[in-house]
Amino acid sequence: MQRVIAWSLDQLDPDPARLLAALTVFSGSFSAEAAAAVASEESFDTLLLLDDLIAHSLVHRHAGSDDDDRFSL
Repeated sequence: MQRVIAWSLDQLDPDPARLLAALTVFSGSFSAEAAAAVASEESFDTLLLLDDLIAHSLVHRHAGSDDDDRFSL
């Protein structure tokens, strides 16, 4: 499993990799706003990078109520 995760991380561009590293502070699900808050020192589009991480199966989107999606690692 570690090799699979390491391979997936190696496939990422630097910005999604930095966001993923920042998201490791969450032990459960988190909102897009919370993701942006932990990555506030970076100057990238958090939603765009979340979509990239979802496409790489490193982040999962959970439909919430009132268009308030949640995410998890």
